[in-house]
Amino acid sequence: MNHFLHTASINEITEHSNKEPVLIFKHSLTCPISADAYKRIVEGLEKGLIPYPTYIVIVQNERDLSNTIAEKLGVIHQSPQLILIKDEKAIYDESHHNIQVSNTPKI
Repeated sequence: MNHFLHTASINEITEHSNKEPVLIFKHSLTCPISADAYKRIVEGLEKGLIPYPTYIVIVQNERDLSNTIAEKLGVIHQSPQLILIKDEKAIYDESHHNIQVSNTPKI
């Protein structure tokens, strides 16, 4: 079952990725592109099209976590941004209009 975990530490997220792949979606409350991507992600989760637990990071509310994710996973911070993590490594990273449920790799 897919679920949203709105608040978690980067250590909790990466440790979870040792058990199963997880997604992080970095969302901006003020960006219309992010709002569209958020809608697609939520619909994908509700329809069971995204097979991963999904952590939502609201960039405005969790700026430190957002920056730590970028640093720890070696990705450039973007918002909106979708990052797939497996074994504590980012294996997929998309942003803005490229965030599509159909593009998300199935592992």
